[in-house]
Amino acid sequence: MFEVIKKIRKKIFRRFQKPINIRSSWAKEPKNLKSMVDFLNWFDSTSSVAEAIQRAQKDWNERLIDFPGFLNLNKKICLEIGFGAGRLLIPASRHFRKVIGVDIHNAFEKAKEFLENQNVSNYRLIHRDEMGKLAANSIDFIFSFIVIQHFDSFDEVGYYLKHIKRILNPRGCCHIFFGKSHKKDIKVVGEKDFQKRARSLFIKPEYFRQYLCKMGFTIINFEDRMKKRLNEPLSSSNESGQARVLFRK
Repeated sequence: MFEVIKKIRKKIFRRFQKPINIRSSWAKEPKNLKSMVDFLNWFDSTSSVAEAIQRAQKDWNERLIDFPGFLNLNKKICLEIGFGAGRLLIPASRHFRKVIGVDIHNAFEKAKEFLENQNVSNYRLIHRDEMGKLAANSIDFIFSFIVIQHFDSFDEVGYYLKHIKRILNPRGCCHIFFGKSHKKDIKVVGEKDFQKRARSLFIKPEYFRQYLCKMGFTIINFEDRMKKRLNEPLSSSNESGQARVLFRK
């Protein structure tokens, strides 16, 4: 009964709320956050800096690099699409000589402060519009972890994939985690229904793989049904809203 009331309240609230520009929300809001914990929490829920770092290491080890072949990758340059506060660049910086973070927000200085407080110096942060400056075939590993689900259109996915096609080393690979749609190939949440920090783009996994193949990528492996909690069996109550795909040129 309580859940029903919550849903009704949400519907009423959305009817009268002012539409939120999705991209603008992600681009501008972070700069208004003063404390480091609030800044980290905006991108990935956390109650402390220590917790954010610990969860980043766990996500890196158990999600992002837990695939055959990672150990054999060239470890020169790694790139993250949607670095947020920079938490995943910390473990990445220990594996690669250089790590690059790409994002659209206007709080790079706060992210730099966070990274340097964690003794990370081998990093570079660039705006999404600067990806054209990256050299062709120069990136050994590209990843994006639960970021694409916050895009405002599938066209934005296409934008990044075109750059990935150009900059990814032919011997490298790209690992993308995304919000999945169960029925429509692509589902986009409109500005009228969007809630700050919520998901706005859902992609049917089969459609995403077909799209990648049409672009000339080769699928290495994928997972359409992922566990929320890795230490428990996969079930309807322990299934993530995410899917993932690992691919190369």
